[in-house]
Parts: sequence; structure tokens; C-alpha cells
Amino acid sequence: MDAAKIIDEIKLLPADEQVKVIEYIRTIPNEETVQAIDEPSDTLQRFNSVDALFSELES
Repeated sequence: MDAAKIIDEIKLLPADEQVKVIEYIRTIPNEETVQAIDEPSDTLQRFNSVDALFSELES
């Protein structure tokens, strides 16, 4: 089934069901987000406060 057929099927749903489908689709992460989730973070710099973060960003 291609995307156009799926869209046509969604259009046949009652309005409240269409809203549920749209809300669900918006929660699915895209490929960039999935890659970011899988990035190693153990070597990243950590900050104890927002002030420390902004101080680093300003330098």
C-alpha cells in the first residue's frame, strides 16, 4: 500500500478518528531524532546549572 492509498483510507475515517491518527503520527520520531537518541553521550560535557551552561556558551 502506498502513501496516497493510506491517506485516502485516513480521509474515510470519522473526524475524531482522523485526529487520533494525526496525533499518533506526530509522535513518531524521524530518522534524525532516532540517530540523536542513539548518539553516545558519556563523553559530553555536563553542567551543574543553567548559569554554568550559559557561561560556557558565552566563551
